[in-house]
Amino acid sequence: MYSIFIFINKYKNLILHLLCLLFSMFYKLFWLVLAQILDNREQSKHKMIFL
Repeated sequence: MYSIFIFINKYKNLILHLLCLLFSMFYKLFWLVLAQILDNREQSKHKMIFL
């Protein structure tokens, strides 16, 4: 019984760590996509101005 509890506790820490990694990855990805979208908007604005 005690060993199972320790296993669950370790598993919880692992899940928490993986969630943190995933969150940071998605966060970076989100900002990259956002920057890309804003950059495209800026380019299209400049194109509109030049046209």
